[in-house]
Amino acid sequence: MKRRTFISRVALGATAIAASPLVSCSTGAKNLKISLAQWSLHRAFFEGKLDAADFAAIAMDTYGIDAIEYVNGFYMDSARDEKFWSNMKDRAAKAGVKSLLMMVDDEGDLGAAIIDGMGRLAEYAAQSDINIVIENHGLYSSDAQLIANIIKEVNLSNFGSFPDFGNWCLSAKWGTTQGDCDRVYDRYQGVSELLPYAKAVSAKSYNFNEQGEDTKIDYYRMLEIVKRSDYDGYIGIEYEGEVLGEHEGILTTKALMEKAWNSIP
Repeated sequence: MKRRTFISRVALGATAIAASPLVSCSTGAKNLKISLAQWSLHRAFFEGKLDAADFAAIAMDTYGIDAIEYVNGFYMDSARDEKFWSNMKDRAAKAGVKSLLMMVDDEGDLGAAIIDGMGRLAEYAAQSDINIVIENHGLYSSDAQLIANIIKEVNLSNFGSFPDFGNWCLSAKWGTTQGDCDRVYDRYQGVSELLPYAKAVSAKSYNFNEQGEDTKIDYYRMLEIVKRSDYDGYIGIEYEGEVLGEHEGILTTKALMEKAWNSIP
């Protein structure tokens, strides 16, 4: 299981980056809190059309979004550079943006002894006030019941889930359900099963019809599940479609989230 995600309350990398709590008790009506996953712009960053160091300002200035989710793959050369992360902290603060989490790939396999491995990682992370979460992202990680049981077995307050609206393919390494998959976990059941342990939620989106609705995911049903749960944190836009450009895809996802959320009493 190669996709793990660090959610940091007070630190990112070796340098402190403040973040408000992602989960709180729900009292009365919930507001929709939208964050932006950096992967939504992965083509632009990898192709050099955008600078990953500018991500916070891009989220606020281009999309009016005040919370972001980083991806470690854009910062591999700066992983241990405290000066770089101190500057990133300052840039996010200047932009008025919260740094919520970092998605971590290709840092080793923990799945061989997952309860032991995740338990040790969470215990280590707790010393720096960091949360560790698992995102459904293919193979065993897309078995929500299994992951929920692992979280209960580890039984540490800083270890939880990161339910993604997509990525429910049980027979593919990276788990995308944008295309065909011969073994798929029910996405609505999966999100429901992981929400009690969620410290973040990812609104994966693919392609859209003429009404601006995702052709794979029923956003009305999915957001109703989230809205009626005890989860009251951010929901991150993670556009991964192949038809609209990244900019248009983010805007369309944002509009769909707002429309669906506001339609739910």
